[in-house]
Amino acid sequence: MALLDIFRKKAPDRPAADEPISPIVIMGGQQVRFLSNAAVVAADVAQRQNPQLYRITNFVASSVQAVPWFCEADPDVVAAERAGNAKIKAINDLLKSPNDTFTQQQFRYWLALNLMLYARAHFKVGVGSTGSPNGLYPLAAKYVKGVLNQRGTVDGYEYGSGSNMTALPSRRVAEKRGGNIAYGAEISFPSLSGLVEYNRAPAAIESIAQPIAIINALMQRALDTASGHPNVKYVITAEKTLTKQQRDALAQHLEEGGPGDEYSGSVLFLYNTTIKVDKLDNNLADIHSKIPLDDMTRQIAGVYGVPIALLGLGSADSAKYASNYNESRLSFWQDTIAPCYLSPIAAGMTMAICPPGARISFDLDAIPALWEGRANLGSTLSRVNFLTTNEKRDILGYEPTTEIPAVLLSSGTGTAKDVSNPDDSKPAPDDKPDDKPDDEDTKTRIAPPPMRVVN
Repeated sequence: MALLDIFRKKAPDRPAADEPISPIVIMGGQQVRFLSNAAVVAADVAQRQNPQLYRITNFVASSVQAVPWFCEADPDVVAAERAGNAKIKAINDLLKSPNDTFTQQQFRYWLALNLMLYARAHFKVGVGSTGSPNGLYPLAAKYVKGVLNQRGTVDGYEYGSGSNMTALPSRRVAEKRGGNIAYGAEISFPSLSGLVEYNRAPAAIESIAQPIAIINALMQRALDTASGHPNVKYVITAEKTLTKQQRDALAQHLEEGGPGDEYSGSVLFLYNTTIKVDKLDNNLADIHSKIPLDDMTRQIAGVYGVPIALLGLGSADSAKYASNYNESRLSFWQDTIAPCYLSPIAAGMTMAICPPGARISFDLDAIPALWEGRANLGSTLSRVNFLTTNEKRDILGYEPTTEIPAVLLSSGTGTAKDVSNPDDSKPAPDDKPDDKPDDEDTKTRIAPPPMRVVN
């Protein structure tokens, strides 16, 4: 441990007895699978076979991967507690190249996809000889097991099975051992109970199960009744109940009326009734009533917070959403991507790999959809006269500056030190000297006698 680490911010010391025993995991200290096999199979099959689900998950994950991330000194702590430049550079190098096979964009895509489908993402953090993380390796969710302590919380992870099984401690346990040990980490969404409920299907899989089941059933029905399919069915109905003789005659005519049969080409007469042959749906003219893909897509999109206008649905009833595309695009980034993915990923990665006094952040300036909103906010702040320039810059996410007057009025004029006149003691080149009273003017003057008005 370096000498400066003594003065840097660290997590507070907490007694282990203060942590409550988990009521969900009743077998404390036993291995548990973080995801049930049913949840893994459901997500895997649904994304592979359902184009609507893949389109939405790919849309969200691709949006997350397009936003760059970086490590910076934590601005919420005092300067003495912030991490040094060398440690921040090491983390930034790691974020730019997580491992030898994954780029940073692929790693962000993988994180977002796991959070969408499984509500958690697991990865291994490699540690170099200097004690700084030097590798991020994704772990397949269906092969990850948790090693719990007696209170039901995670002390480590097991990845794989049999002779290929790898044991990984958590970061807390690895740091207690005092060595440069690789450890496991996770980013998880807790349930309503406040805990991560192991061996249960994540909320996302449970929520989209019904729409996907409806889509699969209707797709199969459309396939079975498609024009030219060998399973086309016909229904014969009569105006009233047929007599036994009529029924037998009709059955015999249908069975023996084929080419070369005894009744081939003959005509069957039935009296006092009407026979009607109804063909089951055998074409796709009403495909939108058979397969309400748009309706089910809206259900799936609603689970993941994707506005309908961004999906470009082709049916006529979705045309009304085309007018609010810009608003939907802004809402998608402000209400879904930033709070539901960027913030949890930044917080989780900070806890997993950052030294004390540093944090992971995303470059929101790289999102074109937020440019106009930020410009409008800046325009609004320019009309607020009771905030200083640096306070306005802080709201917009900019660093303080001394190049601009401390207070700018809404008209754009400065009320403090002018940039062209850094030295208040000397007049600006273009300014005229003020009319300064001389010594004679400062003396007491005798007031003139009052004027007399004569009528």
